[in-house]
Amino acid sequence: TREQEELEEALEVERQESEQRRLLLQKEEQLQQMLKRKNKQALLDDLESSTLPASLLLAQHKDRSTQLDMQLEKPKPVKPVTFSTGIKMGQSVSLAPVQKVEEALYEYQPLQVETYGPQVPEIEMLGNLGYLNHVRAASPQDLAGGYTSSLACHRALQDAFSGLFWCPN
Repeated sequence: TREQEELEEALEVERQESEQRRLLLQKEEQLQQMLKRKNKQALLDDLESSTLPASLLLAQHKDRSTQLDMQLEKPKPVKPVTFSTGIKMGQSVSLAPVQKVEEALYEYQPLQVETYGPQVPEIEMLGNLGYLNHVRAASPQDLAGGYTSSLACHRALQDAFSGLFWCPN
């Protein structure tokens, strides 16, 4: 399906990115090893050819190697990982309070439906008027689910009375 294809594509992209990161790290390690070898060779050459004391040459070499290490270990920018929700890892989330909008309070207005028929009796009056005498009684499971026989009868009466007085022009 399409979701599986998208998932496989995302996995392939992730594999490629991890492979690129691995190659980049491998190149950096090779570069560091090469610089260390050059540094050691330079120290040996200095010790062989220089007339300065060995302790001074070792101190200079140590200073150079620490400077090189500081340059090589510069902080790498961390790429934020995007989650499926769109939020990026490492991204700060603003928890500022939501501004309140001052509006007028909601006022309920009952629904007015034009049925083109006689007025349907209220749900409470259906039993007194005898409408519920021929309606199936609600079982305990029905009552637990919110169904009442008066509700079903009221809906049936609304449907039956709807459009009785309608006349086309």
